[in-house]
Amino acid sequence: MINSITLQEVTSYSPEKPTKIKIDGNKINLFYGLNGSGKSTIGKLLQAPSLPEYKKCKIEHIQNEDEIIVYNQEFIRENFYTTDHLNGIFTLSKENQEAEKAIESAKEKIIEINDKKNQTINKLNDISNKKSAEEKNIKDIVWSAKSTHENTDLDFCLNNYRNNKSKFLDKVKSSSGVTKKNFETLTAEARELLNSNNNTIENISQLNINMGEDKDFSILSEIILGSQDSYLSDLIKNLGNSDWVKSGMAYMAPNNPCPFCQQTIDTAIYNAVKQLFDDTYEKKISLIQSLKIKYEKETDNLKSRLLNLTLTIPENIDTHNLQDKANLLLGGLSKNLEKIKNKLINPSIPIKLVDTTSLLSDLENAISKTNNKIDLFNNKIKNADQHLNRIQSDFWILLNIKYTESMDHSDQKIKKFKEESDALTKEKYLLEEEKDQQSRIISENQKKITNIEHSINNINQRLIGLGINSFQIKKASSDNQRYKIIRTNENETNIYKTLSEGEKTLISFLYFIEYISGSKSDTHPAIIENRIIVIDDPISSLSHNYIYDIASIIHHNVFNSNFKQVFLLTHNLFFFHELLMLKNSSNKCPKGYKLYRVSKSDFSKINPMERNELQNDYQMYWQIIKDCSVDSSYSQMLPNAMRNILEHYFNFVHKKEELRNILDNLGDSESEFKPLFIYINRESHSDSINLINTNTINTSQYIEKFKQIFQETGFLGHYNNMMGLKEEVKQ
Repeated sequence: MINSITLQEVTSYSPEKPTKIKIDGNKINLFYGLNGSGKSTIGKLLQAPSLPEYKKCKIEHIQNEDEIIVYNQEFIRENFYTTDHLNGIFTLSKENQEAEKAIESAKEKIIEINDKKNQTINKLNDISNKKSAEEKNIKDIVWSAKSTHENTDLDFCLNNYRNNKSKFLDKVKSSSGVTKKNFETLTAEARELLNSNNNTIENISQLNINMGEDKDFSILSEIILGSQDSYLSDLIKNLGNSDWVKSGMAYMAPNNPCPFCQQTIDTAIYNAVKQLFDDTYEKKISLIQSLKIKYEKETDNLKSRLLNLTLTIPENIDTHNLQDKANLLLGGLSKNLEKIKNKLINPSIPIKLVDTTSLLSDLENAISKTNNKIDLFNNKIKNADQHLNRIQSDFWILLNIKYTESMDHSDQKIKKFKEESDALTKEKYLLEEEKDQQSRIISENQKKITNIEHSINNINQRLIGLGINSFQIKKASSDNQRYKIIRTNENETNIYKTLSEGEKTLISFLYFIEYISGSKSDTHPAIIENRIIVIDDPISSLSHNYIYDIASIIHHNVFNSNFKQVFLLTHNLFFFHELLMLKNSSNKCPKGYKLYRVSKSDFSKINPMERNELQNDYQMYWQIIKDCSVDSSYSQMLPNAMRNILEHYFNFVHKKEELRNILDNLGDSESEFKPLFIYINRESHSDSINLINTNTINTSQYIEKFKQIFQETGFLGHYNNMMGLKEEVKQ
């Protein structure tokens, strides 16, 4: 059963906003609308929904076994205009009760099977939806890793997988493995490689320090005093001021004041003091001076190398506290240098240097280890692509490890859904086999009792009942499975083309009534419970005399039959009303019926309608005038409504000639409205095309001129009454 119909971007329906018809499970659906409002599009969509023009339209909840049969101009063309003969309709006779019972039993079983099959399909759809939801859920869970690592140092790992959730999930599932890495270490490695700009790092050269041999440093521990040959030697030794005396020698000269006591020094004393610091003393001082110069030079050279030693080394390379160890060594060397300098000032005081051997050894070991790290780093840079590929592989392995539990749990659920789906699919297949078996039973028994004579008799009896005696249906002599239309002269051909439009409508519709209840062959089962019937304007071109008869046929043979659903579309309000009256005469919509109004302004609209909203055609035209007075979007319908109102009313009051004169006079006196008055002056039956240029319609002015016609003819009261206006009070 159809639950809803959506129309969009087809014929007069909006290309932007979809028009949705909610059926709400009703069996009988009646649509009323004026010609050109968009009714026929509904029938055409139901007849051929797969055509490209209906690509934005939709029919919801139609079942596979449903068969839609549409009566419209396309049905008439296919069955009457393209051939001289009609395909026979096979219906059941009542001569073989056993065969009839077998057919009825098989039909009931098919209905039962279809119910079970639909339940199975609903279960399948439910499981499919659950399976799809679970598949989407696990995709979303794993996909969250993308946003976590996107725009980070590991972003490159997402290449080729960042735009498709399914592909991303498959990659994670297929990346099982083992790694000792974690996301933090991978991020550090990636950053190291990506920020290197392919530049390698130079190794740190070994120190190779040469401060001198140990024997050179032994002098520092000596007590260096003046010569023992001077008579002053014992005195200075006892005083312990050899270094003080030596420092004053620079200021001492013969016959000059003594730098120590400021008395004049004679030559003998000067020579005695000078004799204290002989060549041996000076050689030792010179040796210490040389040692100091070499030690200072080596220390300065080492300082220039060791300061900011790790500045060019990336942070991620472990330098084993290289800079700290270098600073410790430089500190030891600086202390020793100060001691050597003090020895030069106080040669008599022995000193002991700080042992820097262990500090130097620690620094050299750190340099060696750091160089190993640098070698590893440089190797990575030289083989960056290989290492990045390894990082990418480890990245996906880590994702697999992270989501394994979630993916396994999801796989189990999806597996269960698939097993249930497979079981239901098998059940559906068995039901279809069972249905085929019942269909074969129907076909076998239908051969025993079906024929086309029954439908021929039905059509001819209905023609007689409608007062049609000029032609009838007869089995074609050349083919026992086809009909032909004949008159008194049976040799006449192409009878259908000689019929009036009304006769064509009658014969095509009566044929359709038999068509929907029968089958195209004696082996093809007709299951009307699966048929959805669509009837589009069955009284087009018919006299009003036939409206009741056609409504009665539809009521008894379509509405009251076991068809799954019926859609009827009409422009005739009396016919629409008669179909409801045949069901009940109350003012309420019958149970199982739903009414719709199809209207058109800029685009076609379809709205539900209550039965008490029904008006006759004359009232409908007045409703259009009222609608146009508040909404100019209906202006295209205004001239035709005005013409039909004037034609109906002035024919009724027998003032047709007076109306014509008024229209002629108004057309002559008001030239801008002359096309309108000429259009109105043509009776609708003499101008069925109903064309007028509506691009420049000013609805308020047109309605004012329409009112003027009633005023000029003395029927202003009728205008006010139909427009819902109060009577104007004359002053």
